[in-house]
Amino acid sequence: MFFHTIINKGGDKNGFNDNISVFERTISLFILPLVIIFIALRIFVANLWSANLIPYSTLLIFMSLANYLNVINSPYTSGLIVRGLTINIGKITLISISSNIILDLF
Repeated sequence: MFFHTIINKGGDKNGFNDNISVFERTISLFILPLVIIFIALRIFVANLWSANLIPYSTLLIFMSLANYLNVINSPYTSGLIVRGLTINIGKITLISISSNIILDLF
C-alpha cells in the first residue's frame, strides 16, 4: 500500500533507477526507527520469551542490523530480477552465504 504510488510511476530506464532509490529511502524511513527501538530495548525483547535469554540479548543487535541490510537491499534485488539479471543475484547470494558461514565459524 505504501509503495503503490511509486510502482505506478512510469518512466524510462533512468526513471526505473530513480524508483529503486525512492523505494530504498521509503523502506529505510519506516524500518530504521523500528530497528533502533529494537536495539535499544533488546533486553526487554529477550525477556519477553525467557529471562534466561537476557545474556544473549547483545546478539539481537547484529541480527537486527543484518535484517535491516537485507530489507534495504530488496529493492535492488527486485530491480535485477525485473531486468533479467538473475545470475547476478545468484553470485551476490553465494558471496553473502559463504561470508555468513565463514563468520559463523569464527
